[in-house]
Amino acid sequence: KSNTTFDLVFMEAMIPMESMAVFSHKFKAPIVNFQGIGDWITVDWMSGNSLSVAHIPDRLSFGFTNKMSFMERFRNAVSTMLTLLYYHTIHLPKHQALIRKYYQDPTTPHISELLANIAITLTNDIQAVGYPRPFTPNIIPIGGAHISTHMTPMPEDVRKFMDDGQKGVIFFSLGTVVPSHIFPREYIAAFLNTFKRLPVKVLWKTNLENIPELPENVKLAKWVPQPSVLAHPNCRLFITHGGRNSLIEVIHAGVPVVAMPFFFDQMYNVGFYEHLGVGIKLDFWTISEDSFYKAITTALHDKRYKENAEKISRLVRDQPMSPMDSAVFWVEYVLRHRDSQHLR
Repeated sequence: KSNTTFDLVFMEAMIPMESMAVFSHKFKAPIVNFQGIGDWITVDWMSGNSLSVAHIPDRLSFGFTNKMSFMERFRNAVSTMLTLLYYHTIHLPKHQALIRKYYQDPTTPHISELLANIAITLTNDIQAVGYPRPFTPNIIPIGGAHISTHMTPMPEDVRKFMDDGQKGVIFFSLGTVVPSHIFPREYIAAFLNTFKRLPVKVLWKTNLENIPELPENVKLAKWVPQPSVLAHPNCRLFITHGGRNSLIEVIHAGVPVVAMPFFFDQMYNVGFYEHLGVGIKLDFWTISEDSFYKAITTALHDKRYKENAEKISRLVRDQPMSPMDSAVFWVEYVLRHRDSQHLR
């Protein structure tokens, strides 16, 4: 019931936020949609983008690449159809009911129309190195926009640790969704025993504290500015869970990867590392000290991983406009013209 006016609505039109699109009708303001996981099936539908299940993998269901076998294409097609069936017959009707219940305006368009009227979608994708696919003009890839040209300074103790790692530093982080304290003890032991065998230093971002018999070459840190660490010249390898932002940041930095995906889009992201030839995939649930050590030493010593990573980094950085400048331009474009249906 607010009488406040707005020029623009920012939202992430992703499960379960779709009903927020009603604010566009309420404030008579266009929507700029941001997709943190990158483009997806429902985004293509909202944007009027074509979707070929024969070569565009569902990033949230499988770790397929664009080189799918017949059986993989079949599974990809079934997954896509089931996703859209659920989305239109179960998910969106629930959001339509929410709009009717809490925003009692009989002139409000159906939620499908509200979503189809989204002006533009900014996706956390890097078109230069992604799988080949079509994008309608209202889908703008801005992957890497969060990486500033002025890196966030590292804490002094972390900076010194990185500077002193002349033989190299491995950065180990499994993100925030999978906290280290839930790992079984045998996994922690396998990690530490592996690190102890390495001639390089290891910076481990973790919520664990006071680990008994912590190897001298290992430093624990609760938080570090990840892009700054990856961009440090002594960073030789990134051990990751394969989160979307981690993928963007390590590709930008040109650092090889050992990845252990857990769920969601991580399988797809890690498959992309392998597709680019910049990383090695491990199954976290069957990992052993020997398999962990072998993956790390292979990624460190096989020059192809570093060469591929540096090549991809150069491609990502060579753009006519930075991702942030592109995002700013298109947001201002929507503000200037408001109606962007011609981009669909």
